[in-house]
Amino acid sequence: MTEKKQRILETALRLFATQGYASTPTSRIAREAGVSEGLIFRHFGSKEGLLHALIEESVQEIARQAAKVITATEPREVLARAIEVPFELWRGSKEFWQLQYSIKYQKPELARLIDESEPMRLLLSRVQEAFQALGYRNPAAETRLLFIIVNGVFQHLMSEDEIVQEAFIRFLKQKYGLDT
Repeated sequence: MTEKKQRILETALRLFATQGYASTPTSRIAREAGVSEGLIFRHFGSKEGLLHALIEESVQEIARQAAKVITATEPREVLARAIEVPFELWRGSKEFWQLQYSIKYQKPELARLIDESEPMRLLLSRVQEAFQALGYRNPAAETRLLFIIVNGVFQHLMSEDEIVQEAFIRFLKQKYGLDT
């Protein structure tokens, strides 16, 4: 990836996260990235194409983090890692996750690219297998519930500091008996 393309992506991410996707014109991205607006369109085709490129980058990072869950051998370890990974992703790219939650309702088709990505499918499947191995009566429902809880609290904790986030991670691990 060229340096200019990387600057465009970084600038777009920062502006989309802080100003909102709809409120950020490509002209401002170009100005702050130090490139021509035409270069944005040459690389990404459109503003939505730029957003799509940011989402694709995040799916790659999700795949790297999801591997920690997928490759775990013990069911309890799978669940513990599934609880930790979203917060590790948040710490790695706070701006992206602010953007993700802001576009969830503006551009649901793009937000679904993450939810329906292969890494997410593998992650959910592995968590469901772990619940089944631990003897839960309805592993599919437990998997869904865990991800709803993590997602909801994750959105709430985005504005909290790491101490509060760590306390929540410990609480969830205790809830599922993973606090060894």
